[in-house]
Amino acid sequence: MDIFLIRVVSFSVSIIVPIIFFEYYKNSLVLPFYFYNTYLQYFLIIIFFLSLIIQVISFHKNRINLVIKLHLFVSIALIIIFIISVNNINNHKDEIMNPEHEFISLGEDEMAVSGRAYIGSSVISDSLPTIVIWGDSHAGMLQFSKNIFNKYNIHKLSTPGCPGLIGTIRRDGVGNHINCDVASDKNKILEKIIDINPDIVVLINRYSNYLHGYRKLDRLTEANQYLYLEDSKDTTLLSRMNAVHTGLLNSINFIKSIGSKCVILKPLPDLQKYGDPQKIFFEGIYQLDKHDIEQESFVINSIIDNVSDNDLLVVDSKLPFLIDGKLRLFNQNSNDALYSDDNHLSKIGSVKLTDYIIHKINNKWESLLN
Repeated sequence: MDIFLIRVVSFSVSIIVPIIFFEYYKNSLVLPFYFYNTYLQYFLIIIFFLSLIIQVISFHKNRINLVIKLHLFVSIALIIIFIISVNNINNHKDEIMNPEHEFISLGEDEMAVSGRAYIGSSVISDSLPTIVIWGDSHAGMLQFSKNIFNKYNIHKLSTPGCPGLIGTIRRDGVGNHINCDVASDKNKILEKIIDINPDIVVLINRYSNYLHGYRKLDRLTEANQYLYLEDSKDTTLLSRMNAVHTGLLNSINFIKSIGSKCVILKPLPDLQKYGDPQKIFFEGIYQLDKHDIEQESFVINSIIDNVSDNDLLVVDSKLPFLIDGKLRLFNQNSNDALYSDDNHLSKIGSVKLTDYIIHKINNKWESLLN
């Protein structure tokens, strides 16, 4: 019986625990891919094979003491890895802002019916320039490095599944469609922007969904998220292109009418046909070819180019991630994922993008902001 119990404990500690530990960090959004392409990855593999050896040894009564010693080694090794991991997380907290500290999350309030729209605000001083980030969940994902909060008041107005395109609507009736089919919610957002009276409004949306449908691994989902003009039910691509084009013009004109400057972001490259970052990494895809990306975003980029003028600032979201004509999906130095899923940036990727956006804003409107 004693031998049997030792074998059970041996199996649990030596095999199940390391696997759970490895899987937890593999899927962690707090510390994505920290172990991969590092010595720690190989260390975990060694521990796993050592666990198999422990299983074999545990069948020999005379070697129980050796089994216990090996268990002790495995336990110490896992504790060391855990300490290193926590230390790495803390280092990232020093480098990347914590949005819960930087933004006041208002959640469900008078701004949003049933919490469909979300607002976050960081107001340091009335004397600082004010920037509004407006759009769907891509607006919500944006985070900023701490030094930016000392120079700007920043507000985020985000409605998941609903772009900041005035006069448009979704009709798929599935998923978060309710976020985008209630006119009163959209009017409240416009009222909030007017009340904020920003110097600059940044429009950011996941346009690929509204043009080509919400897809996973290149398959259209039931919640297609196609975009329509409010007075249209035409389901063709041409109609969706017209809806995005008209919605952009409406939003641009609204922003100009309240005396604000307008920034339009060309969309992030979408990874939906490749899968989430974990899947991409294990398939050995660390970067994408610029040509493939530009082909997939040709339609929306053409629409944005068509509505742009000298008073607008158009920012290409992919540029801060391009190196030698390749879109990096992971940081070169640390292997941290720049995406958190198949279309949203991680905190690290988000800060990289917003630093670039602010840099472009400063270059165009330096006299206005100083």
